[in-house]
Amino acid sequence: MPFVPRVRKQIIQALDQHIIPVLKRQSPREVLVQPPFTFEHIEHWPRNEPFLKDKKIDPLQLVWHWRKRGMTAAQRPYMGFVYQGIAEHTIGITQQMAKQCRALGHPLKTGGIVVQLAAPSVIFIPPATPGNDGRQPLGPQMSRALWIAALPNSVNIHVTHSVADHIDCSHSLRLDDASLRQMMDIYQEELRNMIPETEGASLSLLYGMMCRIRRLMNDPKVGLSNTSWALMPKYNAAQQENHRHHQLCQQAMAYIESHLHDNLTWKRIASYLKISPVYFNQIFVRTTGITPMRYVTRRRIEAAKLILEESNETVNDVAQLVGFASAASFCASFKRITGESPNEFRNKNKT
Repeated sequence: MPFVPRVRKQIIQALDQHIIPVLKRQSPREVLVQPPFTFEHIEHWPRNEPFLKDKKIDPLQLVWHWRKRGMTAAQRPYMGFVYQGIAEHTIGITQQMAKQCRALGHPLKTGGIVVQLAAPSVIFIPPATPGNDGRQPLGPQMSRALWIAALPNSVNIHVTHSVADHIDCSHSLRLDDASLRQMMDIYQEELRNMIPETEGASLSLLYGMMCRIRRLMNDPKVGLSNTSWALMPKYNAAQQENHRHHQLCQQAMAYIESHLHDNLTWKRIASYLKISPVYFNQIFVRTTGITPMRYVTRRRIEAAKLILEESNETVNDVAQLVGFASAASFCASFKRITGESPNEFRNKNKT
């Protein structure tokens, strides 16, 4: 298959340059999709669109679709590792799911929930759960993700690059490895039954899974799956303008990452990009869905979490290290985004 070397290289680069280093130095956010669909520290909001109705899966049919909405529900689980940018995943809520949530005390309407995942994040979708499966764009943000779909004794793996409403997605490679498939089942079980005493078990499994995939990618028996994936269409004039906006936002995000501790303002970022502040603010909001300074605050909070987990720095020092003007503003922002104070977070997550 002529695509195999190129796709294998693409997957290996994602593992070597992003996923495995992230798993070594920090813990990605892990999200298991299951009722009552209340994901801690993850932005989510309901889409009250009564377009989903319960439907039994035919044993002879692997997947079933709501073509109008681009939703798919598979008989087997799949998972995605968002390693760059911010991705969105839509979860379809059927009548039975909504009923189950109401029984648990969580009022939820039939329709869908959009879960926003900032890298690094892992989302695990159990069988028969309606949602995107990696072949649809993951929301208006720029994102890159590695997707693993389970088969009886193997897995299919592919990489997606979402830019606005376009998606650049490789063919998928099939790894005929029963052990890898079993690791997915065990990972799901650990997520479902996670308790404080065994909190690191799922991450250890995830790290082992990714290292195993990396090793098997050098196996000459790895073949191309029989599923073709969409390639990014050619841009028209309007799409070229959108693509330029996305490139500017990527440059802005990279600049923000390297200057989190500085006195960042949206005007300073616009000056770095050599565009007007008003224009920068407009394209950033249009592309990412949030303002530049709200994005800066989120990234500072994520950096603060790592310092709180791995050091004994005081709250005042942490606030200064990640660029907040004062400890008070840091604590207020931390509480608003995470739902707990910095000290509460440290006591619960201190390593």
